[in-house]
Amino acid sequence: MHRHRRSEQGLAVVEMTIMLPLLLMMVFGGFEIYRLLLANNIIIGMSREGANLVARTTEPEQKVMEVLSTTATPLVMKDHGTMFVTVLVGTADGKPPRVQEQYRWTGSSYSEKSESRVWSGCGSADADSSYWDNGSCKLPDTRPTLASFDMEMTEGETIHVVEVMYQYENIIAYAITDDLELYSRSLL
Repeated sequence: MHRHRRSEQGLAVVEMTIMLPLLLMMVFGGFEIYRLLLANNIIIGMSREGANLVARTTEPEQKVMEVLSTTATPLVMKDHGTMFVTVLVGTADGKPPRVQEQYRWTGSSYSEKSESRVWSGCGSADADSSYWDNGSCKLPDTRPTLASFDMEMTEGETIHVVEVMYQYENIIAYAITDDLELYSRSLL
């Protein structure tokens, strides 16, 4: 009887040795998914609120982006995120809209490596800073048009597009070595 009890204890230790790593992977994986969804929800909220603020206030775009960055807690936007505001104007006869203005958030070191996905004609500030002047894109006199835009605009209609990008760093970097870039775009 005494020998049987020792055998059961040894079996429990072996079972725990096998199951503990699997259990820990499930717990950390669940936590990582929670963090990823939280970060994604935060940048979606930022892009929506940014589009609302840019379209409805007279505040400069840099000020709006700076205020938005303060709402990103627990994300560290100044190190891992960036924002772009692009103003589009509709043209006649259903032609593609024109890029009227574009701004890049200057409060981030990450924004120098990124470029807008709506219109990347100014490129990244890191690649060629001659197109950027204190966060404002120097557009040519003949305003560029967007070759592909997923909605029709009437002549003179103005749309403000706010893009938020965030370089998500995962906790379990030993298992997943690539960081993800989260992206959200809102139009108003």
